[in-house]
Amino acid sequence: MRKLFLIPAFALVFGTGASAQTRLAPASINAPSFDTTGFDLQEIQSRGVTVVPGARLQAAYTDASYRPIAGGAALASDAIKPSSYHALQPRTELAENQRWRWQDGVAVLGATLHIDAKPRRGTMVLAEIVSDKNEALLRLTLDGDRVVAALPGRNGEKFSGVVGTVNTDGIVSYNIETRPEGTMRVDVNGTGSFFLIDQSRLALPVSFHTGAQAQGDVGKGPDKVQVSFSRLTARHYGVASNPRA
Repeated sequence: MRKLFLIPAFALVFGTGASAQTRLAPASINAPSFDTTGFDLQEIQSRGVTVVPGARLQAAYTDASYRPIAGGAALASDAIKPSSYHALQPRTELAENQRWRWQDGVAVLGATLHIDAKPRRGTMVLAEIVSDKNEALLRLTLDGDRVVAALPGRNGEKFSGVVGTVNTDGIVSYNIETRPEGTMRVDVNGTGSFFLIDQSRLALPVSFHTGAQAQGDVGKGPDKVQVSFSRLTARHYGVASNPRA
């Protein structure tokens, strides 16, 4: 995996594996608001997937993996992926229930969450923008107290770079803004990074996912990941969305 090199602010050279960082002014989307409109809850276990429609979440739905809290919700998941060949990676996530395309308009996505429990092994995943081909066009993960963005490049290349840090209270507040020409701004706890998305991916149907997930946890013994959300938002401007298949 190639690392993203830091370059002067507002330079956009994704094709060469570059990004830029600068401080961003707080936006109105940072206001505390946990809004599950347009989201479903997906509870993925090793042998199957349970989907809870957003309307049930708004009616104070609760179970072992999803629990409403004051002003938000706590999500938990097993972290270990079973060793059997067909087993799924467990995760509990809030996923948009309509697809959209990068090229169709502006998307503003974001969340504020507290990290309640990190997996002892593997990598904690905070958020993804996922295509209908199950390719992550953006993945935000934790590396210690650093938040790392990973994106696909051309010819199978992968790019990654640090885009912010977890604050001292264990809170991550992030915003993602995508634009139809293929630019993307990622703001993590007030630090912004800018990227260009490969043009061949701008027409792919995608959706935003965020929740409790680990990857690469292949140890023995139980392991958990849990986060508590106090803000969740997904706004689309000029997007012709298609229902999730």
